[in-house]
Amino acid sequence: MSGGLLTSALLRETGKPVTPEQSSELQRRHAQAFARQAGKVRALPGTRELLNALTKAGVPWAIATSGRLDFAQRAIDVLQVGPKIPIITRDQVERAKPDPDLFFAAAERLAVDIHNCWVVGDSV
Repeated sequence: MSGGLLTSALLRETGKPVTPEQSSELQRRHAQAFARQAGKVRALPGTRELLNALTKAGVPWAIATSGRLDFAQRAIDVLQVGPKIPIITRDQVERAKPDPDLFFAAAERLAVDIHNCWVVGDSV
């Protein structure tokens, strides 16, 4: 969850107002905590094999992440994604998940009708 989504979720769940200053501080601390954990990022078992099988079978696929590229890059590197694979990040769309903007952008980059797309998540 991005720092912005985290702030929105806190506001929604607690019902307490969050000032712009508090929101900025939460996002800053979120980024710091994420950076401390970035070296521990590992691919889920079978992920690389799945992506390689899709590529070998000629199935177009993309990565669509609600993270900004500077945060998502570590995970992308872990997956050993080639340069031909479209990467859509929070930086490139108006709204991140749970809104579908990332998925619409991925379908467009793949030149595939959104009705013919599947989404596979990475959350355990």
